Amino acid sequence: MLFVQPQCIEQCYLDLHKKETEKVQNNPEAKKIKDKIAELEGAIEELKNKEKRSKEDDDKIAMIQKGVEAQKKQLDKVSSSDKLQKLKDLKDQIAAKENWQLEGTELGRLFEMEISKLEKEYMINESSFLSISDKFKLLMG
Repeated sequence: MLFVQPQCIEQCYLDLHKKETEKVQNNPEAKKIKDKIAELEGAIEELKNKEKRSKEDDDKIAMIQKGVEAQKKQLDKVSSSDKLQKLKDLKDQIAAKENWQLEGTELGRLFEMEISKLEKEYMINESSFLSISDKFKLLMG
């Protein structure tokens, strides 16, 4: 039986996070949203730096800030990854446990199965030289 190693999970998480971040940076929709956020934040600064601000300006700032928040939520949706979230949750669950709670226990075995499944999925997605049957065999373990 393999033992759950937080370092292994941390490395898998960092690798997957780096890969997902690169995907987002290359995503044209994410770039459009970032540009829109920058534009809206520039408008907010322009209104805040105005010498004589009126009540209408404060209302405009509030409306624009709500727009920025909405754009950020949309950016999170575009840039989020289920795999990354799943790995982060698993990492947090394991970090909350002590070694004696994981080594040789059913909980440790379940975590180990989940980790190996995520590692295999990551390896399958990264390797282009595996045939479909090899990928299937790897997943079935």
